[in-house]
This record gives sequence, structure tokens and C-alpha cells, in this order.
Amino acid sequence: MDKHYRNAFDMLHMSEEKKQQVFGDICAKCEKRKPRRFPKIAVAACILALAVPTVGFAGEKISAYLMSLKKDQMHAVFQISDSEDEDVAQQSMAQEYVKLKVTDLTGYTREQDAGLDEMKVIHFCSEEHPDTQGLYIEILQIDGDTDQFYERDVVDAQEMVWNGHKAVYMRQNHLAGSQYPAGTEGKEVAVFYEAYGYALLIQGVGMEEMDDRTFLTLAQKFILEPATEATADVVQSMSEYIAQMKRTERIDAAENENLRSFPTDKMCDVGDTQIYNGISYRIDAIEVRDNLRDLDQNGYQDEVSENLKSGIGVDENLNLQSYERETIAFGNGYDQPLTYVQKTEHVMPKLVLVTMTIRNISYEDEEDMLPVANPLAYIRKTADDTEFDWREFERGDRNLYYRDNMPLWVSDSESGSWYYCKKMKVGDSVTLQLGYLVDEDMLDEMVMELNFGDGLHDGAWNFIDMRSVAE
Repeated sequence: MDKHYRNAFDMLHMSEEKKQQVFGDICAKCEKRKPRRFPKIAVAACILALAVPTVGFAGEKISAYLMSLKKDQMHAVFQISDSEDEDVAQQSMAQEYVKLKVTDLTGYTREQDAGLDEMKVIHFCSEEHPDTQGLYIEILQIDGDTDQFYERDVVDAQEMVWNGHKAVYMRQNHLAGSQYPAGTEGKEVAVFYEAYGYALLIQGVGMEEMDDRTFLTLAQKFILEPATEATADVVQSMSEYIAQMKRTERIDAAENENLRSFPTDKMCDVGDTQIYNGISYRIDAIEVRDNLRDLDQNGYQDEVSENLKSGIGVDENLNLQSYERETIAFGNGYDQPLTYVQKTEHVMPKLVLVTMTIRNISYEDEEDMLPVANPLAYIRKTADDTEFDWREFERGDRNLYYRDNMPLWVSDSESGSWYYCKKMKVGDSVTLQLGYLVDEDMLDEMVMELNFGDGLHDGAWNFIDMRSVAE
């Protein structure tokens, strides 16, 4: 995913299951491409604990509660306690059902999506920027006392009152210390309907450049009101969310350990053939260039072509230009940011032009669309083993050229969402070229990865070694 949008995406306070659903709304990709897989420990670090679960209610909703905010460094805890105030209890308007009421909202449309409904997420997408900007809203049912309802990586938390309800406006750095737009702040509001027994969570995605006043004015257009069972909106309980997030973090940490070691027995050399999922792949030749000259302009996706025409990353002769690459580190969100710049290096990118022969042995698809472009992965030797190099980088405007480690140029493919595919029936064969941008200091780590699903779990994970070009 484009890093600028991925950082905003990571700030969503959701389980991985929810993120996969929302991911499709933020940055739709070719249906036949494998999902983006980045360091699982990074994902676990970026799961923020202000979401709701994907499971049902755990227990009875308390009729009313009190919320108090405790802020410690970058950690904000919303302490929930059952109301013992008799006056509050008498005035309690605890509701069994609630719904979202929207007033005077322009420029945003509520998306009707069964998948999001199942995830208990309400999405209002921007009419001007539907793919990258929107509001994700969740209604949380408070079902008990807790001090585990918390938010990490909070740069600033401002308490306020909205329509008689306590609210907390939080700002977060998507990437602390970055010189690029990815470092701008994310925005979120939590509104506590203490007498109702609910909380309303409003998260802005793609709104980093929006000023605080505009965002808060927008967020105040959403309120909770009583409803019937027939008119109620989707809600989730707080306790099940907390349990789900703890399970998710443990699973992700364990999977990260499994993902460190690289399966060298699954790799062949340039010139040899790898057969994966009924398709044979053979790299015939690899050329490393300092420029993008003599490439058919029709081989670029439109957004890449537009960036190149604007001179991003290239000079007037299409020579590649050096840039400052930021290495991303992951913190705990308590005394250090969840994501921050560890170091900045001046690096030179190279065009790696790969000539491949691909044959459809037995792969069948309803539309005969065969995946011809595969991502690169990076590996490095340690004292005892060969491991994946799971480093994450921020590259500013050039993120687009490196997106998902996929090629920025394909000599022969389909258009639109099928850009990484080619119409090929069983028995068809094609020789084509793929152009990747690879930083010069990583040429000796690159391998091509053949995996349209999850190689860790399905056992089908193959690679072609490309490191010889650096020798």
C-alpha cells in the first residue's frame, strides 16, 4: 500500500480482520494480487486499543457509567466506572438500542456495505476523495468497569464537552520525526454517552491536512440518539474488544517469529523455472539501469506516469535521482511513538529490468486473468541463518514507485485493476519485462516472491534468487 495511506490505515483502531475490510475501501487493488504483508510485529504495534470487537456481546450493558481520562506520556486511559451518583442514576436514560444521527452533513456519503456492517463499522466516504478520505465510526457498548480501555501514541488529548457529553479529541503522529507528509497527525474523537451506556468513536482517515476546527465541526455532526431494535445501528461491546485485541497481539507476535526465517529450500536461481499455482515462471535476464529511458510509456499506471511527468524522482532526461530514505522503527506507544524515524539515509535508486518467460500450465480463472507480476522480497544472511529483511521505509512522493515492492512498469499487461495480470488461457506462454525500483544498497538482498496468498500458512511459497546482479 502507498505508505502515505498505509500510515493512516494503520492508525485505525481495529483488529486485523477489520483492517483487511477497510483496506479495500481505502486503496482498491487488483483482485488477483496477494494482500500486502509487512512485518507482523509492526502490525501488532500499530493495533490501537480504541476499537470494538468482531464478536458478540460479552455481558450485560451497565445502565450508566463515569469516564475519567488519565494521560501518562503517550498513553491515554479512559477509566470506566459504574455510576454511584444517585442524581446521575435518577437521571439515567440508559438505552438498550441507539442509532447514529447525522445533521447538516455535506460532502460525505454513508456507504452501505454488508462487510463493514458485519465488522460493526460505519463508513462515511468523501465524495471528493472517495478512495483516500473518510470517517470511520464505531458505537461501543459499555458493559462493565475497566481501566483497559485505552489509546496509545497520543501526542495530545484535549477534553471537551459536546452537547452535554464528555468528549476527548486526540491527535497522533502517523510517523514521528518524518520530513514527509506521512509524519502529519491523525485525528480522532471519542464521545462518552455516560447516561446511555455507550461511547461514540469517530476517526478521520486521509484528513491530515484538515485543521482542528474543521475536523471538530465535521465530527460534531454525528450524535447518538435512542432507537428501536428495528432502527438501531450496529454496536459492539467493550469487554470482548479488549479480549480480542489481546489475543490478536499475542498471535501476531508469534507469527512474526515464524516469518523471520527465510525458506532457502524454496528458492531457485535465475534461468531456472519455478512452478507455482499452475504457472511456470523463469527469469531469463536481469539488467540494472540508472535511468527510465526507452520504456514504453503505456507500461506505467496512470498515477506513476503523472508523477514522472512532474519530475518526481527523475531529471529531464529520466535519470533517476537520489533521495532521503527514512527507516521506520516501531515503539510501544507509551513512552515512545508507535512509528518513528529511526534514521535517514541518502540513497540512489536503480531500475531493475527483469525479462521473464511465463507459461500457464493449469491455472484457471473465470476471466482467464493470470498474475504475471510478482513482488520482490529482501533477505539477508545472519551468523546462523538467512532471514527476511522486514525493514519499513518512508520515501515521500516516491512511495508510489516502490508500492508493495511491485513493479512500477510492465511491458505487457492489462489495464485498470488488472494491471498486474495478463489474459492467458491454459497452454499460453509470454515473455515480458518488469521494471522495479530498488535502492542501490538493497540489490544484494532482492529475490522475487511467488505467493498469491499467505505462504506461511498455505505452505506454497516460492522464490527466485536475483542477488547475483549485485556481484
